[in-house]
Amino acid sequence: MAQPSPTLRELAAFRALLRTRSATGAAVALRVTQPAISKALRQLEADMGIALFERVGGRLHPTPEAELLLPAVDNVLTSMTALANAGQAIRDQRVGQVTVGAIPTLSNVFLPAAIEAVARQHPEVRIAVQTLPTRQIVEAVARGFIELGLVHDIVDDPLVHAEDIGVSAMACVVPASHPFARRKQIRARDLAGRPSVSFPAQSPIGLRLSAAFEAEGETFAPTMEVGASTVVCSLALQCGIPGIVEEYVLSLGWWPGLRAVPLAPAIPLRPRILTTRQRPVSGAGKLLRDKYRALVQSVLRPTT
Repeated sequence: MAQPSPTLRELAAFRALLRTRSATGAAVALRVTQPAISKALRQLEADMGIALFERVGGRLHPTPEAELLLPAVDNVLTSMTALANAGQAIRDQRVGQVTVGAIPTLSNVFLPAAIEAVARQHPEVRIAVQTLPTRQIVEAVARGFIELGLVHDIVDDPLVHAEDIGVSAMACVVPASHPFARRKQIRARDLAGRPSVSFPAQSPIGLRLSAAFEAEGETFAPTMEVGASTVVCSLALQCGIPGIVEEYVLSLGWWPGLRAVPLAPAIPLRPRILTTRQRPVSGAGKLLRDKYRALVQSVLRPTT
C-alpha cells in the first residue's frame, strides 16, 4: 500500500510551527485558525509515520526527526513558490519569447511600433525577428520554427492559419515635383519607356505586377529592381523617377517629398498574420499579434 503524500498545507503548517514554536504563532503567520494548524500537524505525522513535535514545559519542541525533515520541506515549498511565481509571470506575459518572420516591407512599416508597444508594457518578453521571403515564412510557420508570420499573400498550406487584417494596394510614388504627382491614377502604359524602380519581376509582388501590366498590354520591367520598399522610395526621391510600392509605406513619414498615386487597375494587398494550426499561440505571441493587428488596422482599410 502506497504511503500517503503530505499536502502543501501540512508542510506549510510544519514549517511555521518550527519557526514560531507555537500553534498560535503558526496560525497567525499562515492566517488560519489554531485548530487548523493542530489538525495539519497530526495529519502530517500520520502521513510520515513519525513524531515531529513534543510538548515540554507548555511549549512545542521539534523532535530530531523534524529537524532532519526541514531541508526537504523547505525545498518543496520553495519550488512551489517558484512555480506559482512563474505561472503569475506567464499570466501577466512578463516572460516568454516570440519568433516572428516578416517580409521586408511589413518588418519596416508596422512591426517596429508593435514591438515597441510590447517592450514598453512587458520588457521581459524576448522577441526575435527574421526578415524572409513569403515562401520561407509560410514553411517556417508550418514547421513551427517561427510563431508569427507577417506576409501579404501565401501559398495554401493546410498547417497554416491566415488572418486578413486589412486591405491595401500598390501605388506609384513620385517626387512632389514630378508631372505624375498631379494625376488621380497611373496606368501601366503611363510608365512604358520611362525609368522606374520597383521589386524584382520574379518576386511575389513582382509577379502580380507583371500580370497586371500584361493585362494592360504592357510589360513590367523596372529599370531598377530592389527587394525592399524603403529602398524603392529612397531611389524614387533621389533619382526623381516613379517607384511602385505598397501604398501604406508612406505612412512612415520618412519621405515627405514623395506623393503616392493609385495604380489602375488596382492591385489589392491583404496583410496577413500567419500562425500554425499545430499548437496554440503563446501568451506573449498573442500580445505581439494583437499590438501588430491594431497598428495595421489604424492605417489600412478594414477587410470586408
